[in-house]
Amino acid sequence: VTKALAEQLAKADPASQAVLISTLAVRGDTIAAPAVVKALESSSDKTVRTAAVKALDRCWGSGHVRYCQS
Repeated sequence: VTKALAEQLAKADPASQAVLISTLAVRGDTIAAPAVVKALESSSDKTVRTAAVKALDRCWGSGHVRYCQS
């Protein structure tokens, strides 16, 4: 399920991406972290970026948050 959600992340509109990221964060499966990082890097949408930073920090450790510094 986590892999399927992560795959949908790149195809979704920004509002759906934010929901998917939050869902992936609740699941807490590390397999989703690269997809969340990719969404953070590629999106200019503030809602998506905020959801991604929160998810990465809360679920996968602050080491992933370095991606939001650009």
